[in-house]
Amino acid sequence: MASVGIEKTEQQNTDEITNYVSSRWITASTATWSMFEFPTHGRHPPIVRLAVHEENQQTVIFKEGEEDIALDRNTNTTLTAWMKFNEDHPEARQHTYDQFPVHYRWDAANKRWLPRKTSNYCIARVYSTNPAQGERHYLRMLLHHIPGATCYNDLKTVHGTTYPSYKQTAIVMGLLDDDAEWERCLNESVLQDMPCKIRRLFAIILVYCAPANPAHLWNTFNEHMSDDLARPHLTPSQITNQVLLSLDTLLKGMNSSLQDFPDIPPGLHSSVPNFSCQ
Repeated sequence: MASVGIEKTEQQNTDEITNYVSSRWITASTATWSMFEFPTHGRHPPIVRLAVHEENQQTVIFKEGEEDIALDRNTNTTLTAWMKFNEDHPEARQHTYDQFPVHYRWDAANKRWLPRKTSNYCIARVYSTNPAQGERHYLRMLLHHIPGATCYNDLKTVHGTTYPSYKQTAIVMGLLDDDAEWERCLNESVLQDMPCKIRRLFAIILVYCAPANPAHLWNTFNEHMSDDLARPHLTPSQITNQVLLSLDTLLKGMNSSLQDFPDIPPGLHSSVPNFSCQ
């Protein structure tokens, strides 16, 4: 058994590449494979990454001073090109977004979809989202269930009715669970916790549990969250405002805010002191 040690001084620069090449051991089979130039790596089946973004919200990478050129070059994404292809080819409208790469291939150079002529064995990967991203998350959900969309409004339309948001559309389609579980959770908290604890639990539910109807939860439990903030000299609207400001502070500690939940009114800062319990 032998051991090898490398002594490093402050003046010595380590060349990791040279060290690797000098110390690696190549067997006869590896050398033969390399001499005959056989492939050393590959990927099968092909994987296609599918973009998810709201209308005119695609990612654009550019160099300083070349913004206009980058905008022209990056207009089409896999998502917008899918809608354009559906508009021009009615026979393709039977496929959802995640199924599309099985039958069509993405031409990255020209940013367009083309029919597959050979194998249709392909794996599609739609970029992941999370509920904190709001409408983008619900858009991704709808793309897995609505085939043949030719525009963004098609993804908000169910049985001829166009809804104002992707989230509302997902609710109508039954893709989101109801909030019965979160109501039971908050009801249990009301029985045993201080209002400040209820507010913290409410904030956690908003950020991490993606309730289908935050406004309904707010209207149901806002009075229970305000008991410790009530003062004789405060009006009901001022007390509600204090609850909202306290919630907003809690949400900011979770990298969120009330602005991420438009169904709940934002708190208005005023000269009224913000009372809260720790």
